[in-house]
Parts: sequence; C-alpha cells; structure tokens
Amino acid sequence: MESEAAALAVSSLPVFEKYEVLNEGHDRVCREAVMRAEQWMVDTGEGSPPAPYCWFELGSGGRRERTLASDQDHGIVYGDLDDTQPDISREREYQVYFLKFGRRIAFELEAIGYSLCLGNVMASNPRWCHEIRSWKQTLAGWMEEGGLDSIRYLLIASDMRGVYGDRSMVHLLGNWLRRKLYERRDLRKRFAEHSAAHTIPLGMFGQLYYERWGDYAGLYDMKEGGYYQIVNTVRILSLTHQIEEVGTKERLISLYQAGVLSAQDQDTWLHILRLFLHVRLTHHLALRQQGVPLHNYIDLKHWHREQKREWKEALGFLKVQQKRLVRTHT
Repeated sequence: MESEAAALAVSSLPVFEKYEVLNEGHDRVCREAVMRAEQWMVDTGEGSPPAPYCWFELGSGGRRERTLASDQDHGIVYGDLDDTQPDISREREYQVYFLKFGRRIAFELEAIGYSLCLGNVMASNPRWCHEIRSWKQTLAGWMEEGGLDSIRYLLIASDMRGVYGDRSMVHLLGNWLRRKLYERRDLRKRFAEHSAAHTIPLGMFGQLYYERWGDYAGLYDMKEGGYYQIVNTVRILSLTHQIEEVGTKERLISLYQAGVLSAQDQDTWLHILRLFLHVRLTHHLALRQQGVPLHNYIDLKHWHREQKREWKEALGFLKVQQKRLVRTHT
C-alpha cells in the first residue's frame, strides 16, 4: 500500500482522481483489518457477530480524503433494523461483544500503520459503538446538550461512511441525523460559530501568520489554516441543505446541483480544495521520503511569488465564506 501510494502521488493523474485511487486502497486494507478482527473473535471463542453491524469511518477516512496515512477515526453501529422491541439483557450482551470487536479492529489497524486516535474516536470507545436505537439516543442527547464537545461530536458524526458490513445501517443513521439537524437551526448556528472560532491566519494586509513556538516555529499549519475551514464550511452548508454526500468534493457538486452555489462559486471552491489536497499530498510524500513522521506544517518561504499569491487568494476567499456562514445562520 505504501509504495503504491507513493507512486500514485507523483503520477500525472488529476488530484481528485489520485485521492479516489488512494482511498480505494485505504478502504481495501481497512476492510481486510476488520475481517481479521472478526476472525480473531471467532478463533478466541467470542464467536461470530451476534447481530448485523456496519463498521464506518469518520474524519478524512469518512470523506475519502486520506493521503499516505492517517490516524484512526471510526465507529460501529449494530442491531436488527426490524427489531422494535428493546431487550436490555441482549443489548448488553451485544455491547460487550462489539466493544471487544472494536478494540481488536483498532489493534489490527494500528499494526498496519494507522495510529490510534488521540481523541479516542474509535469503535473501541463506547461513545462510538452503539446499537442503532442507542445511536439515535446518543445523537439526540448531543443535540440537546449542545456543549462544545457535543457540537464537535455531531460534526464528526456527520462524516460517517459505511465501509464494512451492512452499509444500509449507516446510510439510514446518517439520513436520520441530517434530518434532525436540518430541523435544528439553533444547532447549525452553533456549528457556524464553532467553525468561525478557527480563524484563517491571514492578516488584513495579506500577511501570513506562521507558528511562533515549538518544533514547527516558522512553518504554516495548512490543516488548521485552511483545510479545516474548507471541510467544515462545506460540511455545515451541506447539513443546512440536507445534502447526503460525505466527501467535500461531492458535497460541493451537490450544493451546486441544488442551486445553493453558483457555477462560479462551485469552481472556486473546487479549485481551492484541489489546491489544498495537492499541497497536502505532495508534502506528506516528501516527509515520507525523508523518513519524517507525517504532519501538516509547511514551509512557504521558498514558494514562488505566484504560488504565494494563489495561496493568499484562497485564504481570502475562505475568510469571506466563514463570515458569510455565520451571517446566514444568525
């Protein structure tokens, strides 16, 4: 997978096609890891899954925007979609099984290079492993609580994409979540405010702000300084208009088709997304070739003037879109 990804990164394919191929590869190796975990459960006497389930990805994996590697962001939904009568003892039995299963999946993924999520957004955590009825109760609880963590969890959950198992479960759960969020303008306002708190590091006179301290002093954080704002602004727009797509590119296309974006705005958004995905991929490839752990801090000081101009124009556009998002949700 690693050598194939490196070869693909330097190929002549368009950026979006590179990511499609890369993420097909990630999906394949992740499915194989889940299958190994399932077999391990059988081999160790835990048995086969006691109910239908789906293992889903979140974050860049959910959006199919991984580069060469990433940390883990995933969950499990399980249960019988036709079962309307809760059985507490059975649900506890299921929870014990699927949490152990989730821990083994995390182990298998870590063994092949997907680092554990520092925020513990993994199927090994009870927060991200539920029976489908319990999932709805959990999501509804986050909506009612409305605190900073709950807002963050809802945004994370809105990127869920089924990868292995009964994907219809994730499709139904995702649609349920989108429908509920569409009905809650107050929450979408909180989403917009949360997004706006992540300011673009571009001054009013076009100066870029770099990291001031630590190992990355003098470098530019492209994840927090642009990529995050792209993903989150488009995600919130999509939730506002009940767009079912999960990938940022696909969301933008659907927003245009729904009449939310003009053709010009769609083209601008896609150009900026393409720019950030290209820089992120080439940067990660260079780090891998140097034997350095992947990170998102880039050195802009050696960029040509035209490259910097394009970057600043992209950031300026994102600043405007952030402000517009807040304005239209207040």
